[in-house]
Amino acid sequence: MLSEIDSDIVRDDEPFFVGGRYNSAPATNPVILKFSPECELIEGWAPKLRDPHLETGSFAVNVDGGVFFLCGGCNEVKELSKDGNLVDEWGEEGTGPGQFDGPMGIAAGLVNEIYVADTGNHRIQKFRTSVKG
Repeated sequence: MLSEIDSDIVRDDEPFFVGGRYNSAPATNPVILKFSPECELIEGWAPKLRDPHLETGSFAVNVDGGVFFLCGGCNEVKELSKDGNLVDEWGEEGTGPGQFDGPMGIAAGLVNEIYVADTGNHRIQKFRTSVKG
């Protein structure tokens, strides 16, 4: 049970993001919602990228507002700009750096790092990023 939240990691004065699939959006195009610390909707958008792999993927949002979708089935990370355009993609099946074997989770760090839980390879990979678009 979580009894205390580290204020250096989670701040209650910054917006937070929630992702999901809703009846109004195509199943292959998830929606990302941005909320204020008071839980008021600030904005919502769907990535312009149409990719069936996003249907089952997870996402992280970095400090610049860039969105990173993890596709575990295709062993790729897709970087989207804050307005939903594809910026970059990387990854392939394998055991080397930047390669994945069924990754299951993705998270953003405080200074533009992206962490990928490379489940099949039993490791966490860390990537430095910056949104280019």
